Amino acid sequence: AGRPDGVDRANGAGPAPAQLRYVLTHGELEAGASGAAAPLLGVPGIEGSVGVVMLADAVPERVGVRVMEAATEVADALR
Repeated sequence: AGRPDGVDRANGAGPAPAQLRYVLTHGELEAGASGAAAPLLGVPGIEGSVGVVMLADAVPERVGVRVMEAATEVADALR
């Protein structure tokens, strides 16, 4: 969730982490599954995310917002 397609880890090309909020996917993890994920930001030494996967055609937008809020809570707890 924190590393969008096209980000070059060697030189940091791509959107700044502060611009990343959450991603919504469909059929990428498994056929027929949709998901929402948000990165854990500001936690030194940890590159991770909080996500939800469901068997549905799409993820309601509100799920993305809630996953982002959960990722913020987890990151705060890990600092």
